Amino acid sequence: MEGVAIAFMKGCLISGFTIGFCGVFFYFARKWNIGARFSISIVTGLMLGFLLPFIIAFPFHISNKLEESKSKSIANDEVNYFNDAISGKYSEIDIKSHYAKQPLSYKGAFAISIDKVPPKLIPVFIESFKNRGDLVGHLVNRPETPLDIKLKIADYPKHEAYISWMALNIDTPPQVLIRLSTNKDMDVAHDACKNKNAPKEAEQICKIRSSLKQSFFSEFKTTADYSNMFKSKKEELALWMLLVKDNREYVRMWVAQSRYTPSKILANLSNDPSDTILQFVFLHANTTPQIRHKIAKHFKLNVEAVLIELCKSNNDEIREAVAKSPISKHNVLKILSQDSDYHVYGAVAANPNATADMLESISKVATKRDYNNSGVLQLIVDHPNTPISVLEDFYEQTQNKKISGEAARAIRKRSVSPPS
Repeated sequence: MEGVAIAFMKGCLISGFTIGFCGVFFYFARKWNIGARFSISIVTGLMLGFLLPFIIAFPFHISNKLEESKSKSIANDEVNYFNDAISGKYSEIDIKSHYAKQPLSYKGAFAISIDKVPPKLIPVFIESFKNRGDLVGHLVNRPETPLDIKLKIADYPKHEAYISWMALNIDTPPQVLIRLSTNKDMDVAHDACKNKNAPKEAEQICKIRSSLKQSFFSEFKTTADYSNMFKSKKEELALWMLLVKDNREYVRMWVAQSRYTPSKILANLSNDPSDTILQFVFLHANTTPQIRHKIAKHFKLNVEAVLIELCKSNNDEIREAVAKSPISKHNVLKILSQDSDYHVYGAVAANPNATADMLESISKVATKRDYNNSGVLQLIVDHPNTPISVLEDFYEQTQNKKISGEAARAIRKRSVSPPS
């Protein structure tokens, strides 16, 4: 800004000097000799050069003064209207209508006494000043502000500034702190959980949230699971309901994947806006057939067609979930048994619905890729549908002694002697 001002002054000085010098020098060309003309032209040019910035700035100065006077007058009118409104001169409808047509100005916002708004008019002014975060922040954090208004504000994503204030405010009700603990903003959620008024539900939500890794879904890994989040089943169900409404998608994603999620919670989650979450709900072992049909209808497919489509997903986590799902039958598992991802064909090997031909096919791939990490091989050995011929091959191979021993035990368990 300083550089611009200096450049402006230089420009005015050069322009003024040039105009003054040339004008005087040529105007007196026939009246004075060249020496006198030259002297007076220099003096005139310097004077005009120094005066030109003030000449140019004067109209702007006058305009600014008039604008400032106008703004001050508007602010005074706004203060007068505000004082009349809070004194009961106007109805709630009149107040809303007035501010809808004439939004509060910047100066007016600083001039009014927002703390003087009576409790019964707080909701009216919160709605009227919804674009003035500073004013709404004062109103929403007042102890007498109705709970339903505080909860509504806590849910509104564009209220970051005063939501942060609510999370820190020791007068914020526990119900609001629970809602804020599900906020997308990590700092807001943390502050809400640490608030001295925070109930155990908010603290538990933060505990779960902190144990989850927030990342792009393609890298999403569930890093925590809880069989019993509360001693009371009623409290546990209430917490699940809060997690379903969490503003952070990765938390709801965890709910859709957790093996402990109850059917009732999955039913609530079937209304989630995320298609990926709906896919996990569809595949969950605790999801009811009715909910699966509802989700299939959302994708405009039948249940079987949804499974086939999910087999084609680029998301490894989705394909693995399909392979684990109890509703996946022969044709679906057959496709996934040929998957290139270790976790996907491993999940097929663990699925009770896997058939002998699939397990034999997976064993050939796993033997080549998995001799140092016997996870998939162990699943094949443990599966009741694994052919004896596959177990005998495992027994005879020498690269993995552990699998060889497990295969021998599996063969004996079927009352067959291992090959000599």
